[in-house]
Amino acid sequence: MKCPICGGETPDGSEFCGVCGSRLTPSSGGGVPSEGDLHAAETMITGSVWPRLQVISGIDQGQEFKLQGRTRMGRAQDNEIILNDPKVSRHHAVFNLESEGWFITDLGSANGTFINGQLIDEPYRLQSGDRIKVGDVELVYTEPAAEQPTPSAEPAYPAAEAAPATPVAPAKPAKKKGGVPKGLWIGCAVLLALILLVACVGVVLTVVLPNLQ
Repeated sequence: MKCPICGGETPDGSEFCGVCGSRLTPSSGGGVPSEGDLHAAETMITGSVWPRLQVISGIDQGQEFKLQGRTRMGRAQDNEIILNDPKVSRHHAVFNLESEGWFITDLGSANGTFINGQLIDEPYRLQSGDRIKVGDVELVYTEPAAEQPTPSAEPAYPAAEAAPATPVAPAKPAKKKGGVPKGLWIGCAVLLALILLVACVGVVLTVVLPNLQ
């Protein structure tokens, strides 16, 4: 079946186009797509980044598949992911996008679905890097890394210059108090005492002693 939106070949009975991801409604089997179909397809193409499944061992090793909407996997030709392994059931497992993320559910397959070596019996929330094994085929589930905004380079500001140190004014010498120094007073007093002593001795020698003889 050919997708009326992008023209890509899609297995008969598929719900979504394996190329552009648009929903294949019964009305889009061969007629002209409605305006709503075109709008939905445009939204899915431009507004979504889908996780991938890559076959890392078994038949079709190296092949890659996109998960777009509800995606069935199995051996039958009406699956979105077709695996040509005889140990894979016709409708082996299905991938669904829920609010919490992508889930894989086993559809009652004969040989089971294994995630990282563990058999699952209920819907399993996939994480990037999980290994899915169905039959002899092993696939790795990879989610596209979310683009991180590149931090804008912050302008380099010059380091703040240290404020110049305020020069310390040299200590001013203490002013001498006015008047005669104390030492000079003491010297004068001693000198005066000596003069008086000499005068007294002179009086004694010249006046007192001659009168006593």
